[in-house]
Amino acid sequence: MKKLLKILTIIFLVLFIKFSFTYTINEIIIYNYKNNNYNTKIIKLLYLFNFYQKYIVYYNEGNILYKTNNYEDAIKKYEIALNKKPPENKICDIRINLSLSIIKNINGDNKTEILDNLNKAKNNLYENNCANPIDDSGKSKDAEQLEEEIKQLEEQIKNNTNSNSSNNEPEESSPNNEDYTEIEEQLKENEQKSNANRQDELNIYENMGKNDYYTGKRW
Repeated sequence: MKKLLKILTIIFLVLFIKFSFTYTINEIIIYNYKNNNYNTKIIKLLYLFNFYQKYIVYYNEGNILYKTNNYEDAIKKYEIALNKKPPENKICDIRINLSLSIIKNINGDNKTEILDNLNKAKNNLYENNCANPIDDSGKSKDAEQLEEEIKQLEEQIKNNTNSNSSNNEPEESSPNNEDYTEIEEQLKENEQKSNANRQDELNIYENMGKNDYYTGKRW
């Protein structure tokens, strides 16, 4: 009986330490996040006790990396989060953030490459039916809206390409600086509209193992 009691006490202490540690670190990160202090080092401490809902730490580190304009690494974290079997109600949030990171990570001036990345961002939204390629019956209204924005960008770039080709000039593999500046301005304009319409959210799980924070949009 004493042995069993000792084992139960040890288990309780381990769980208590885990909860206290995770809660404290999350509170620090949330405080920093609210004050626009995005520290990717401290969040790595949460990996030490990342046993339950493993996707959470990857998702939130992706959010912090996105806020610090590290879109390439953010993409990797969101992809890992998707592979960690997140709950159904979080999959589309992760996919939206992933698509936004893909868009924001576009650099260079090659139109073909830009279109390929936009297509990748769009197809990502079709996974898990977050957005529907045929109509607006996808699971997420935000995903549907983002898909429409991507389509508009694709159309704009294609029209610029067709316009250049119709001038009887040799077709270039990349747009001129004026064309790409226009594309960048369109991306920024979409970002500003999204920021105006979508307020960042911070949801904190209260149950043990779920004390987590989530950000909303994402532009």
